[in-house]
Amino acid sequence: MRRRTLLTGTALGVAGAALGITRPAEARAGLVAVLGVTVIDAVGGARRGQTVLVRGDRVLDAGPARRVPVPHDATIIDGVGKFLIPGLADMHTHAVGIDDTDPELYVLNGVTTTRQMSGGPQARAWRQQVASGERLGPQWSIGSRIVDGSPSLWDGLDGDGSVHVAVANPGQARAAVRVEQAAGADFIKTYTRLTRDSFLAVADECRRLGLPFLGHVPDFVELTEAGDRGLRTVEHLFGIWYDTSSEEKKLRAAVAAVPIGPGEYNGWSTPWPPPP
Repeated sequence: MRRRTLLTGTALGVAGAALGITRPAEARAGLVAVLGVTVIDAVGGARRGQTVLVRGDRVLDAGPARRVPVPHDATIIDGVGKFLIPGLADMHTHAVGIDDTDPELYVLNGVTTTRQMSGGPQARAWRQQVASGERLGPQWSIGSRIVDGSPSLWDGLDGDGSVHVAVANPGQARAAVRVEQAAGADFIKTYTRLTRDSFLAVADECRRLGLPFLGHVPDFVELTEAGDRGLRTVEHLFGIWYDTSSEEKKLRAAVAAVPIGPGEYNGWSTPWPPPP
């Protein structure tokens, strides 16, 4: 998407208000009218020549100019040749550590809600800055650190432990859930090499605490069982092929036998059929 296709500058802030993002506090109170804009919605498609009235974080009205009167005290923005869309939701993001302008870049591209799939101090700091009005950014739903088995595919890759926590048994899995909730996680993210017993412990602890859990379906857990235990969403389709195969048990046994060592996030693979 080219930047010139979006409302920019002051208009971007107004579009942000219309789409529900957080803006600096001083810009929230006034009434704004965007005139002649093309509104893109999820039902009617493109509606040209629209007037959109916004106050704070509320859209007061939107429709053809002949129907929507513009109050005399409104700040006017010329929307001719520009587009206004409902806020987009990016439901799987890993923004931390890529670019410090990520919050603003989301908004520039129309994303007003994000689900951060691996939480940490940086993501929570960004959310606080956005909520306080210090910077422009989307609404954030921030998950826990990755909860993986031990050994983990992430061992040795995050020296400060900011990305993952490896659990070797159900007791450690339950403790990890409590630690991540106390740190402010909106949900727990399960990962690929979590054992079945540990996964079930995560599920039970999350149920007890009223905390959602979602993420990868571990290699040792059937998709149907994960869903029955309350896994909210399946991130990626790594486990789907097991459950659609007539040789599911054979496949799972082979993958479970793959040795995992530190730092093998990008090297986790095995030839098929496996060597004797």
